[in-house]
Amino acid sequence: NVKKRIKEKEEEFEILTEKKNQKEQEITELKDGSVYKEYNSLKVQEGNFQSLVNDNNSEVITFLSTLGRALRKYEKIILNIGIVKAYLEDPIKAFNQDEKLKISDVIEEMGGSIEKGEVELQDKQKENALAQIKKARRFFKEHSEKGRDLHDQLKKVQDKLKGYAVETSLQIEESELKQSEEDIKESKVEIDELYASSKSFYQKKLEDEMKELVKEVFNVELSII
Repeated sequence: NVKKRIKEKEEEFEILTEKKNQKEQEITELKDGSVYKEYNSLKVQEGNFQSLVNDNNSEVITFLSTLGRALRKYEKIILNIGIVKAYLEDPIKAFNQDEKLKISDVIEEMGGSIEKGEVELQDKQKENALAQIKKARRFFKEHSEKGRDLHDQLKKVQDKLKGYAVETSLQIEESELKQSEEDIKESKVEIDELYASSKSFYQKKLEDEMKELVKEVFNVELSII
């Protein structure tokens, strides 16, 4: 019975809509709660510290890039190329692992080789390289200390975040809300199809009854296009 099926589907649609509304309310209450606000505040702090770490790393990369040509030439004439090779391949990884900042000694030694002409550079490149080398030890010390401090603060925030389950709860709630919305769409399609089917059914039934009535009264066959 089409009418019965339509009624059942409409009741199901109402239940699904109520479920969706309830889920939206639960999500709103979760986001308005003090726990989520604390968590969100920590996430903002995490993002800020991560940005500062990235900025510090970028400054190190930029500084080293100004000495890149000299370091590549210097790598070819020194016996212990390990630290230079590491810095050329992955400067941030090498810098973070270089706790004693051996790179400062290497670069100052490279400065001596540049002044002796053992590392050949054009006049302008030589002038710029030597100017950077004079700043190197202080630069690396400041950025190493700053980097460690930022990493420590970032780790503290991340450790605090591990104690919160609110993000997982929110993800579950939002996933269930999305499923409710999909179920409602499917239910609406089914109801529309049933109404279309019902219209066709009753229209055909009406046409058949009209044909039968005309035949009985006028004794002719009626054709409806």
